[in-house]
This record gives sequence, structure tokens and C-alpha cells, in this order.
Amino acid sequence: MHAKLVALSLATTLTLASCIRIVDERRPASPTPSGSPAAAAAAPKPEDKGAFKPWEEVLKDTKPVEGFLKVHQKRDNTVYLELRPDQFEKDFGMVLHLSKGVMGMWEQGAPQDWEARVMRFRRVGDHIQLVHRNPRYTANAGSPIRNAVEDNVGHAVVATFKIESENKTSKHLLVDATPFFVSDYPDLASTLKFYYAGKPVMLEREKSYVAKVAGFPKNTEIDADLADFNDAEADADLEADDDDRDLSDDDLAAK
Repeated sequence: MHAKLVALSLATTLTLASCIRIVDERRPASPTPSGSPAAAAAAPKPEDKGAFKPWEEVLKDTKPVEGFLKVHQKRDNTVYLELRPDQFEKDFGMVLHLSKGVMGMWEQGAPQDWEARVMRFRRVGDHIQLVHRNPRYTANAGSPIRNAVEDNVGHAVVATFKIESENKTSKHLLVDATPFFVSDYPDLASTLKFYYAGKPVMLEREKSYVAKVAGFPKNTEIDADLADFNDAEADADLEADDDDRDLSDDDLAAK
């Protein structure tokens, strides 16, 4: 058996107090014991450092990329998404696309384009969820059937991101989205199994990385180079392919 490493390039485009004390001057105020509750209340409280890391600390050594979603890319290719409050609970489109491919892969079932997907960002506590919405059933707002649709149609959470920082002025949030982009979310490993006699193919995360980020007013594109590995000898000479994920507010209209 010969170990075989397959390089895949993945591109993702994102297309959506004060305290007052009153003393009666007619009587001298009696000294307050240092250990009394009043003394404890008057003692200065430690500074509240907040639930998240400082904004400037998280963004150190990053390069901002303006676009539909603002992205900050670090020197080590970590990718932070900067999300505005108005971008939560709003539909946007995500399209997966292989822009560079291995000749013959399409014949074995690897789609060059996946169907557009309706996505949303949702805040849950100190985390942000990326939700794949089910658009197949809908109803007019305010109608009796709308409640039935909302109660019975499920939506898939495809990724959960920890909030790294919150801007105290704008209330924008930063999340590290690298684990999602550097992943086999479209399940290309299942297609690559054909070349290894049906044996499992694994994503080599330490050899995979976000290669390029491009921002536009109505979409944001993120390319990630992925590496898949299998111990079996491949039946075809695989070199590289490119999985292009496109998320755009123009791809799909909100239902």
C-alpha cells in the first residue's frame, strides 16, 4: 500500500453608576468598623474585564477584508468573521462550487456545483450558530398555518462558533470561522473513496488552510486548500481540486 495525499482547494463566498451618600451634618458620623457590611460596600470593586477578549487583542496581526461579511485574516491564515447585529436572523445564500477539479471526478458523482442553500447566523448565549434553513415549506406571516410551519419544520445547525470578542461601541462580534472553512462540509471524502477502492478518506487538517479571502459589496469569497489522505494506493492520479463555497444575499431571496 502507498500513502496518497490529495490536495483540494476550498473556496467559500459569503453573500449576506454612580453612588451618592447623604450624611446628617447635625450629628457627627460615627466611624464605621472596617469589617462591617457598609465598609465592604464602599470598597472599590475590581474592574470588570468582560466575558470576551479585548477587540484589539483578537485582531492583532490581522488584515481586514471588506465585503458582504467583513473578514479579518491573520498571518497564520486564521479567519475571523466580523458580524453586525443586523446580520443575525436574516437569510442569505451559500453556494458550494469546485472551481478547480480533477479530470473525471464529475463522472463519479462529485458535483461541480451544489444547490444554493439558505443560511442564517443566530446568536445563542456566547456562541454564534450557522444554520442551514429548510426553505421547502413557508407561509404568509401572521397566518394560522405560519405557526404550524415554524413548529414543525426543522433547520440544521451546521457550525457553532465561540464569540471571541465584542466591540464595545458598535456591538459587532468576532468569531473564528476557520474550523468551518477548513473542513469537509460538502463531504468530498465520500466521493474520493471511489479512487481508493471504497476505503475511507480522511481530511488532513494540519495540512489544510485558508488560502485567500476576497470581499465584494454583495458577497465574500474564501478559498481554502484542503488535503485528504488515504493509506491505499489510488486508482487515479489525483492532483488538486477546488471547492468553491459561495454565500451571497443575491443568490436566494428570503422566504
